[in-house]
Amino acid sequence: MAANLSRARFIATTALALAPRSVHAQSAAIRLGAANNEPNAYAFFAHDAGFYDKVGLNVDISIMQNGAAIGAAIAGGSLDIGMSSPFVFMNARRHGLPYTVIAPGALYEATDPNGALVVLPNSPVHSGKDLEGATIGGITVGAMDELAIRSWIDQNGGDSKTVKVIEIPSSSMVAAMEQGRLGAALLPEPQLTAAGNRVRQIGRGYDAIAKTLMISVWFTTYTWAQNHPDEQKKFYDAMTQTAAWAASNRVRAAQILEKWTKIQVPEIHTLSARRYDPALIQPICDAALRYKMIETPMNAKDFFWNGKVPA
Repeated sequence: MAANLSRARFIATTALALAPRSVHAQSAAIRLGAANNEPNAYAFFAHDAGFYDKVGLNVDISIMQNGAAIGAAIAGGSLDIGMSSPFVFMNARRHGLPYTVIAPGALYEATDPNGALVVLPNSPVHSGKDLEGATIGGITVGAMDELAIRSWIDQNGGDSKTVKVIEIPSSSMVAAMEQGRLGAALLPEPQLTAAGNRVRQIGRGYDAIAKTLMISVWFTTYTWAQNHPDEQKKFYDAMTQTAAWAASNRVRAAQILEKWTKIQVPEIHTLSARRYDPALIQPICDAALRYKMIETPMNAKDFFWNGKVPA
């Protein structure tokens, strides 16, 4: 199950990056990549609610397929900043890519989950045991979704070694189940709410890792962070201000989300962390080690930018 990507392949996935549209502020001073789901939508909130302008940043947003594509684009130099799961750092360390976290990202909280493991309403699946031998969809393979899926199955009576996890866009998951190509999927917001009674929830995959997690982070390269200290601080300020705004304006945030993703939900579920906290990422590192998705232990504290490039 280990993600045995070569450095060349890791960078080459830049070709998979999908940018069907971009939104331009006053200039393209900062090129930012985000996927079309709620955790990434804080880039959209910051833009439309004026927080980039407030701190004096000009930001060009490109909508991309997933965190792997965003990471590859940053490695290839076509993006400056992006959002991805903490796995981008696990893979980066293994392949010599110099990424660092410059702002906290989205939270997963069991009390208000922003995604769920789902099946079709008439599916006989109710437990991890029932999923044995199934093909299950996630946004990414060898990263957060696969880790959550396998963890949930093993903690709910099944053997995750018997399942196949495939990568599929969240917008295609429900249709893939209806076509018989998937037995289940880890469906994020806003697609989960939009699916309505087309799906039935059987579990909250991320709960199997921890009840509260920082499931994504804003990151760049050490070189960009070191060469743009003012922009880096302004970006941190913009995203933490956006986090506070969205927590108090969930309906307005949902309207912005709909504008960008064309998916209508009453209000957003995903909140963003407002400060660095490695303790919210460490359970992901520990679980990844147990599932052999990384070969050696990792300290989440090392992911965060501290103003210095490691020797």
